[in-house]
Amino acid sequence: MVVLIGGLVLAMSRHADVRRDTYSSMEACQRDWASTGAAGQCRQGSGPHGMTIYHGPSYEEGARPTTASPASKIGSEHVARGGFGRSGAHFSAAG
Repeated sequence: MVVLIGGLVLAMSRHADVRRDTYSSMEACQRDWASTGAAGQCRQGSGPHGMTIYHGPSYEEGARPTTASPASKIGSEHVARGGFGRSGAHFSAAG
């Protein structure tokens, strides 16, 4: 019985991998996410060889919201999350 309950809890707590898109400019990121109301979540970051890149909001893999210009992204990356923070890591249209 304990094993069954433990397995059920584990299955319910699983989420898809969390990803975020990368952009070459803040403007490209904000333009892409503007229609979702999440343009304010774009952040500056660093890429390979000290290159400046910009990160869009995170979302669960396979559940990327429809955005204005997804072709403007230069890539996407896995966001490492663990514990309880993982469940709150994905994009939420509710705010």
